[in-house]
Amino acid sequence: MMTPSRQHKLANYRAQFFQGETEPKNLLPPNIHTSWQRCVSSGLNPDAWLDIDIIHQQQLHDLQHQHEALRHSVQAAIETLSTVYAGIPCQFLLIDQYGVTIDVIQTRSVRDQFDFFKISAGTNLQEQKLGTNAPSLVLDTGQAAHVHGLEHFFSCVTAYTCTAVPIHDSSGGLLGILDLSTTTDYHHFHNIPLLTNVVQQVENQRLMSEFSQHIILSLHSDPHYLHTPQTGLLAFSLDGYCVGATHTAIQLLNMTHQQLLQVNFIDLFDSSTNYQTGLLSLHTSQDQQFQGLFLQQHHYLHTSPSPSTTYNSKKTKKTTSSLPNEIRSIAGEDAQLAKNIQKAQRAFKAGIPILLRGETGTGKEVIAQTLHSMTLGKKKPFIAVNCAAIPENLIESELFGYAEGAFTGAKKGGLKGKIQQADGGTLFLDEIGDMPLSLQGRLLRVLQERVVTPLGSHKEQAVEIAVICATHRPIQTMIDDQQFREDLYYRLNGFSLLLPPLRQRADFDQLIQQILATHSPDKTCYLEHDILSLFTTYHWPGNVRQLSSILRTAVALLDEEEVLISCEHLSEDILIELSSDKKEAHCTACHTENTDSTKATLQTAELDHIHRVIKEHNGNISAAAHALDISRATIYRKLKRTTH
Repeated sequence: MMTPSRQHKLANYRAQFFQGETEPKNLLPPNIHTSWQRCVSSGLNPDAWLDIDIIHQQQLHDLQHQHEALRHSVQAAIETLSTVYAGIPCQFLLIDQYGVTIDVIQTRSVRDQFDFFKISAGTNLQEQKLGTNAPSLVLDTGQAAHVHGLEHFFSCVTAYTCTAVPIHDSSGGLLGILDLSTTTDYHHFHNIPLLTNVVQQVENQRLMSEFSQHIILSLHSDPHYLHTPQTGLLAFSLDGYCVGATHTAIQLLNMTHQQLLQVNFIDLFDSSTNYQTGLLSLHTSQDQQFQGLFLQQHHYLHTSPSPSTTYNSKKTKKTTSSLPNEIRSIAGEDAQLAKNIQKAQRAFKAGIPILLRGETGTGKEVIAQTLHSMTLGKKKPFIAVNCAAIPENLIESELFGYAEGAFTGAKKGGLKGKIQQADGGTLFLDEIGDMPLSLQGRLLRVLQERVVTPLGSHKEQAVEIAVICATHRPIQTMIDDQQFREDLYYRLNGFSLLLPPLRQRADFDQLIQQILATHSPDKTCYLEHDILSLFTTYHWPGNVRQLSSILRTAVALLDEEEVLISCEHLSEDILIELSSDKKEAHCTACHTENTDSTKATLQTAELDHIHRVIKEHNGNISAAAHALDISRATIYRKLKRTTH
């Protein structure tokens, strides 16, 4: 409230100012002093009665119809203040972007006072009509304004106080103004933050309604404000581009709408960390940190590669040269795989759990580590747990840890489990389909509530983890057989990435050269044509892991000057495996052609006998050669001949 001393000084200053006898003495805010000067220049008389300008009734009807949605939003928001202003004479004015009053909401105290200066709907509040007032200052500066008592230009309204706050649309434009007017006696009930709260509520509701089919992100530096009007809201299209923002979000990000709109989520936030309840940790290029929450994410959470990703990928002609090196190092030249990994990285960056599906050896853990390092950085913990490799009676303590004395043989001081070790980073649950059903409920609780309780303890420990799971098992079938919890599956399956088996990779030849380059960085190695032919027709049950192991051994067996890998550089068991696959394919082709060649029949019978003897000796070529009374080289030559 204005002190008597300042009120007296301001009254004297008004008299001197309007007589043109004084310069500013810092008694008025700059925006109000400038407004006074404009009013005087326009020829307004501060002692005159107001010249009220009200638009025609039809114009008012059209104006109210045009802003119908805004009117309803404002009326609903003002109702939340009914208890605050009960018994206080005040009126709320909803004003359009040109200064014309759309709606007037008055408390009962105002309606009962005949001497209260009441504003009617349709009244023009522009400065040239009503002099200095809070709504006119908003029109001038675009900022919230407060005009108290003697700060008004016209003397007839100096018994009143008004506060006005701009209402912005999702593109940053001025949509309207909300004003609260009361008498100077109730100045202490009347402040900008309270009115700003109402406007924020209106702006948030309008953005949610306007972009109901989009992704809505709530952000604030304090997570407690994410569900309040004080949060900033951003609307993103389904491909990640910002299409709308509330004024609060603009202020929090310290950007303009022009800078923000059509910026991609990934470009806007340098990194984001999943906290498993939808909470995100968002970092901007300006080194700002926010907490975020998806309010409308139904389009985003269940994004998965299209059904076409059942890998008809050998037909693809697309290139991966424009993708990040981390993705190219995994996908090679398989454009479809690269595209799906990039989708997974975007989803993981937005805090969405990843489920990796594929046969053993397709590179699920490598992809998990890559997603982690690209999103959270290598300094954050990456904790991998193979659910199939840990005995069922130990997996609970491995995952959740235990307190001291939890069981006989427990370590002194207890043990921090894998989940707690992953706090702040990524927990990779490999072979999740092998997790005991009894533990799946406990894991679900951790993911939902972000707390873990070690064995033998009643104390909950808060954890913040991102989760990537992998499996080669048919989880959906396991759910039908009640071997896997359906609710846990939907919690883990935010984005499902299917990895193709090696035999279906579109870039098989390039992948071989890539792996050879990894194992032989000092010289370029190649496969002999016959070996490449065997590789191409082999079914690769161990996938990329098996191929890498074979090539690593072959490179190690090369002489210093050698660069060409032949059958001499492959182990006996691998040659048998490769030759068996080729022989079966070759014999099938011969059968289809229905050849009557006696020579081919004899060769086939001979080879059948050789394979049978080798099998009897458990793949030992030397023992088989001794039993057949032929040399090892002869066996290799005969097996090799079947590849042509």
